[in-house]
Amino acid sequence: MERIVLEVKNDTAKKWQYVAPKTKQRIYEEVDRFLSAILEKQPDDLWPFLEKLRVEANKKGFNDTILDEILNEG
Repeated sequence: MERIVLEVKNDTAKKWQYVAPKTKQRIYEEVDRFLSAILEKQPDDLWPFLEKLRVEANKKGFNDTILDEILNEG
């Protein structure tokens, strides 16, 4: 597995420091899947694809509040 570096907002980075290792691993896997899917898309297809993901996640009950809870675990 390769390592990449992503820049995030300061608040996100601070929260990340306190996330439990098990939760971090789950997030690593999901981010990898997400980036792989995005990188396979053509630029014109990207925003409709992201909107579709957002709608599907919202239907399944995943939203910014839940993401904040995950990041604040630990």
